[in-house]
Amino acid sequence: MTWISRWKNISSKIANLQEVSRSYFDSINSFGVDHYGIGGSSIIPAAREIYAEILELKKISIVLPHEVIVLINKLEKTFSGHHKFTGIPGVGGAMVLLGIFNSEMNHYLKDHETVMKDKVKLSLVHLQRTLLVDSELRHKWTQAFNEGEAAIEKLGANHLLSHVLLAFKPLEESKRADLVLSAPIKLDEVQEVGATLVLTEWKKVNFENLAEKSKEALTQARKYGASPVAATELRKEKYLIMVSENRTEMPIPVNDGDIRYVYINLSLSAQYVELKNSKNLSPAMTWAET
Repeated sequence: MTWISRWKNISSKIANLQEVSRSYFDSINSFGVDHYGIGGSSIIPAAREIYAEILELKKISIVLPHEVIVLINKLEKTFSGHHKFTGIPGVGGAMVLLGIFNSEMNHYLKDHETVMKDKVKLSLVHLQRTLLVDSELRHKWTQAFNEGEAAIEKLGANHLLSHVLLAFKPLEESKRADLVLSAPIKLDEVQEVGATLVLTEWKKVNFENLAEKSKEALTQARKYGASPVAATELRKEKYLIMVSENRTEMPIPVNDGDIRYVYINLSLSAQYVELKNSKNLSPAMTWAET
């Protein structure tokens, strides 16, 4: 189980215990006393078990982002500082601390995903605009285009790396392959440099084979729908990059549950051409957004 899957399970436990606590305090408000000692015998021990599970996450710190470790350390300092949680006030104290941690963690994960998406978009806009103005780079890409998709994806992945993005394809459930080296990615190295893991599919396309290639890219990307293996892996957006000689309009993104597959056209032409009849395009590249 990946750390994110473990966290989702812990977060769900916190939310469920918060619901139980609300019912508990409703009862206290009605009767004025904890007649059966439920707080001390059940709720506080359950809170301590959840706290222990959170601390267990630190044992896999090699795949945890620094910000998450900081949040856990902050919880550890406050929770351990109130180790004598007892009675009705103890229930309130334990649940407030777990609730704050739950909120901070989920806010971080949501915000971090957005930042990672923006990094990918910027890197690809940068690549497309560089191809427009840099004839040497355009020549390299044209050579790769003629060689085939393996050469294209190596060049593309190498560019993404300059934006601290590591393009990959999964080897199996718990491993990712570096597109440049065609070797397993070492997660400790990813953690050290703060790189974001991004799933990409690179296809060589033209007007005639676009429908076939776009479908092929989507099918392949969907096979890789495994759980993320690192905290810095972009989980909810995958990129299907269609490389063509001239600008080509792309299919709209495909939503599959909470995962979004975005089609992007990378044109090798030195001419910027505004495509007609499309409201989904951003400047200097074909970006299928909805």
